[in-house]
Order: sequence, then C-alpha cells, then structure tokens
Amino acid sequence: MISWKSCYDIGIATFDDEHHQLVGTINQLYGAMREKRADATLEGLLQDLIHYTEIHFAHEEEVMDRYRFDAVDPHCSEHRQLVDKIKQFQRDLNQGKERLSAEVMTFLRNWLLDHIVETDMALGRFLRDQGIYDCGPPKL
Repeated sequence: MISWKSCYDIGIATFDDEHHQLVGTINQLYGAMREKRADATLEGLLQDLIHYTEIHFAHEEEVMDRYRFDAVDPHCSEHRQLVDKIKQFQRDLNQGKERLSAEVMTFLRNWLLDHIVETDMALGRFLRDQGIYDCGPPKL
C-alpha cells in the first residue's frame, strides 16, 4: 500500500526509523485486510498501530518541547485527531458497525504521508537548523 520513498525522510534518523515502522504496520494491516484474515488478526494489527502512533507521537512531542519548536500546538493537535479517529474506528469495528475497508486504509495512508511530508518535514527542518540530526534510539 505504501512504498517508502526518500522524499518521506525528514532528515532526523530517529523519526525516519519510527516512520518506517508505522508504514510497515499500515502495510501489514492492509495486507491482512486484502487477504480477508480473521477479525482477531485485524484487531491485533489495529491495536499495534494505535500503540505505535501513541509512542511515536509522544516521542515527537517530547522532542518538540525540549527544543521549543514553535508549531508544537498544531502539530500535537494533528496527532490527537489521528489517534482519536483510529480509536473510534476500533470501537466501531469491535461493535460490528464498521469493517476494515479500502476507504479506511486510504485515509490512514493519506493522513500519514501528508503528515510526514508537511508537518513532520517542518519539524525536521527546524531540528536540522538547530544542528540536530538524531534524537536517540527509536522508541518503537
């Protein structure tokens, strides 16, 4: 579903590694959906995605606070909106109101890639301007 391209790298090794992991999880979820695997498999992968996004977003937010990134509030707002949307989807899936669909997968793909190439890229530029190219080991 997502083929990684170098234009998605924000130039901060830690976050680039974490983004690769998130993309891998979305690709696994997409593969499971296409193969019509059991709902339990999809549920586990969706839970992994929630877990990974929360850890990654917390890591980014900690770095933004540490280095006083000026666009921290809108950046964090985007994070919260995605996590809330995924959790709502998970609740709907658990209650039988929703099924994992191409539409949901397209939303996840588009949101992540748009967030990386726009919002995270600005964070990457800011950190590189501060001489920071790595923020320690990936948290995922």
